[in-house]
Amino acid sequence: MESTVAAEYDDVQGLDGVRVTVDDGWFLVRASGTQPLVRVTAQARDDEAVDARFREARELVEAARENVERRAD
Repeated sequence: MESTVAAEYDDVQGLDGVRVTVDDGWFLVRASGTQPLVRVTAQARDDEAVDARFREARELVEAARENVERRAD
């Protein structure tokens, strides 16, 4: 997922999941260490920007999930 995200965003870090920083905030996508799920965290200057960052992250997770499902078929 990190390489796919790096192709779309300039500031991507892969230390603990995939963190993307943009002008008005950031989001982090990472596997949970205690549950079988993916955690998405977003922070921004205002509620509208947080919602936008969260939607971006969720869309990336959904695309990755669909890609895995296609490969399994």
